[in-house]
Amino acid sequence: MAQRIYGPSYISFESALSQQGWIPESVPMIASATSRRSKTFKTPLGIFEFKRVVCAPFFSGVSREKTEASAYYLAKPLKALCDYIYVHKKNWPSLRPLVHSLRIEEEFLRSLKKSDFKELERAYRSRRVLQFLQKMQKELEK
Repeated sequence: MAQRIYGPSYISFESALSQQGWIPESVPMIASATSRRSKTFKTPLGIFEFKRVVCAPFFSGVSREKTEASAYYLAKPLKALCDYIYVHKKNWPSLRPLVHSLRIEEEFLRSLKKSDFKELERAYRSRRVLQFLQKMQKELEK
């Protein structure tokens, strides 16, 4: 539904993490990344928030999900975290903020693959996101 409201876009940030069971909280609105200007829509179906993320290709780290009624694009967990870092301008030096602030289980983080990191390192130009990916990968190798 979000892609029909404002596209191109994909579900990301806390919405994607919650939907995939990476954070325990449910999210009251659908947060999506877009290549266009940031915008919020209030509809009878709920609140849809779109935040601008610059990366190329835009759909790197995104999967196409299907339901009986439709299909939609969903950020994989590492992509959702990178988008979160990008939009909220976080300078997280370790896994600690992910575990304590977002309440992500460390075992989920340890399940990430090197190929996931490589794909996103090629997509983002943000120094902050690239440093996050490098620090996180280094810490997970311990």
